[in-house]
Order: sequence, then structure tokens, then C-alpha cells
Amino acid sequence: MTPQPDALIDTMRTIKSYIKLLSGDYLNPSGNDDAVAAKEVEDCRFQLASRIKQGQSETTIISYKPNHDRFSLGELRATCDKLEIIAKEWGARNRKASAAQDAELAAPYFAAKLTDDKLQMAQRGTFYGIGGVELAPPALKKASVWFEVVSVNEDDWTLFRHVFHGDHLVSTTREGFLRRPGPSKFR
Repeated sequence: MTPQPDALIDTMRTIKSYIKLLSGDYLNPSGNDDAVAAKEVEDCRFQLASRIKQGQSETTIISYKPNHDRFSLGELRATCDKLEIIAKEWGARNRKASAAQDAELAAPYFAAKLTDDKLQMAQRGTFYGIGGVELAPPALKKASVWFEVVSVNEDDWTLFRHVFHGDHLVSTTREGFLRRPGPSKFR
């Protein structure tokens, strides 16, 4: 019968893999790796506290011969602390990169001087004008009617008609279609 590894072996391996991942140039603007890493740190601290309550000390060695994993509870605590610091630093770098990416994506809309409802909506999708012509940011500013086409599948299309007064949304209506609506429906 093969001996089963201590649960802390998996914890240490997971934490080391997060340290390696978050220490490099890796960024994920839409991700939450720092929150996941923080949860790993929380779990690690819980397991450490549990072991200390059981009478083990920080010098207690955890080992698993088949993979040659060997460390003390103190080393595990230090590794958890290191991950906590690295995850916070990574989170700050990632949020900065995400903000820069958001600013870059929003720049054309700010340049077109979109505000309020128009600015919020323009950043979420593609909009069309009368006749079904795709609207670029400057045209979005000028248009008082925007159309949005949404499809669940090839047999279920919805055409939304958004009416604005200035940059404020006044009304939205919708009409369902079995096919993508043609240009004559964008009126």
C-alpha cells in the first residue's frame, strides 16, 4: 500500500505554483488570481493553526518520500507569507494593467465626447444607425437612435431600438425575428 501524502504537501505545492505564476510577467486583467491566491493563503493559515492546536510546532517536519517533499511547518508559514505579499503586489499590477486597458478601449468614446448613458452603452457592444450601418464613436455622439442586434441562436434574433435625448437614454423598444433583421428594419 502506497503511503498517502499529508494534505499540507498539496497545500505547499499549490502555493509554490501560485508564487511562480504571480512572480513573473503574467497579467490577467479580467482575472482574479490574486483573490484565488489569497484563499490559498487563508486555507494554509487555517491548516497551520489546526496543526499548532494539535501540539505540533513550527519545527515539525512534513515529508512524503515518493516525491521527496520535505519541509517544516515554519517553512510552510514563510511560504504562505511570501504568497500573500506576491499576490497583493500582483493584484496591484494587474489592476493597473486593467485600468490602462480599460482607458485604451474607452479612449475613442471619450474622444467623441460621449457621456452618461451613451458612454456606458457604447462600451458594451456594437451599435447601428438608421439603415443598419455600424456607428463609429463620432457617429454615436450625433445619432439620436441606436440599434443593437442580439442573437441567442440562428432562429432567435432581437433588434433593440434605443432612443436618446442628448446623451441620455429616453426609451428602448425591441422586436423579435427568426432571422437577422435586414437594413429596412433599422428605422
